[in-house]
Amino acid sequence: MNDQQHGTGTRRHRWPAGPGSDRARGPGHGRDDRMMTVVEGFGHAVGDMTRLLARLEPALCLDTRTVQLDASGQATASFHVPFAAVHVTSQSAVALTITASPPGAGAPANGAGVAVVHAAGQETFNISGYTWTIYGGAAGEQVTVQTFTRNVNPGGGR
Repeated sequence: MNDQQHGTGTRRHRWPAGPGSDRARGPGHGRDDRMMTVVEGFGHAVGDMTRLLARLEPALCLDTRTVQLDASGQATASFHVPFAAVHVTSQSAVALTITASPPGAGAPANGAGVAVVHAAGQETFNISGYTWTIYGGAAGEQVTVQTFTRNVNPGGGR
């Protein structure tokens, strides 16, 4: 024991640093510094693995719903988390436009987050946002939309 008063444990002191001790080598060479290097390396490896596993995870279906187009030929849905893809199955007799945006006065003609579903067709689009809106059909027509949390391989057809 290193106690000044042997056996009582009331006051402890440190022996002087020996030539090979961590304290003698100075900052950057101690056991704690080496341990932090290992922990940081492990953190980077775990981060890399997390990104890899996220790529392998299948797209989760956030929502599936059949909507009926309103009097203006529109339908919309909003989510608290972002979506990354939609699969649209249209029963409409005309082509529909789907956007990754809140409803507006009319369908945008083109641009990012804008896609066209052929009449009575089904399509998958990798568009992202918190709200999707469908434009262009007649009141009462039905459209089924699946919304996914990750990109989905486009597929489908007429």
